[in-house]
Amino acid sequence: MINSMYGLFGFFELHPIISCSLSIFTFIVFVNMFNLIDGIDGLASGISILAFTFFIIVSFLSDNYLSLIISVAGIGSLLPFLYYNVFSVKKVFLGDNGSLLLGTLLIYLTLDFLSFNTMGILFITNNKILILMSLFSYPLVDTIRIFIVRILRKKSPFSADKNHIHHHLLRLGFSHKKASTFVVIYTFSITNFSLLFMKQNINFSFVILLILAVIIVCLPTLLTKNDSGSISFIKTLM
Repeated sequence: MINSMYGLFGFFELHPIISCSLSIFTFIVFVNMFNLIDGIDGLASGISILAFTFFIIVSFLSDNYLSLIISVAGIGSLLPFLYYNVFSVKKVFLGDNGSLLLGTLLIYLTLDFLSFNTMGILFITNNKILILMSLFSYPLVDTIRIFIVRILRKKSPFSADKNHIHHHLLRLGFSHKKASTFVVIYTFSITNFSLLFMKQNINFSFVILLILAVIIVCLPTLLTKNDSGSISFIKTLM
């Protein structure tokens, strides 16, 4: 469970009731956000491969062998899937079962990482919650954004539409492969960038990383492709 916020928003150790409630809420958010971003080929699986790779590294360095086995199994199942989902003529898809399973495995690894003793890993301190927020910043920001937009438009936050970030990337002329690659590169970059803040004040670091994530992730919604093929800013926000 999430037993501590490590000083984020001024909170440290959590009351057991709050800890349990927050862990359940986080579990529900994780499972559903991976289902929501599974809209183009290679996106959910690409982010998941990055996440499993991260958990392989930290699990190995902290001698957490159960999480290591789960992470290796996740990579082993996703690599052949990624080939048939992105590069093969005969397509296979995650579907609800696949995306929900990925969300379940990754939230387990996330909660286990937060509660497991990782003090022996040199590049990780008590700011490790920031690494996780950066690692999953794309689905988190996209899910929160899409819920806010739907509510402002007086629609159900769970109603389907084509207003996700990856849909805007497709609108700008990206193919499924290029859009997924863009998001994976962003995820890899901001996760590595968050390591620079491991010894900084957690709230200061959170604000910087949040602003950076929101700007980069939401940027495609502010761009449009002209008839000439060039990309420019939208004159009026949609």
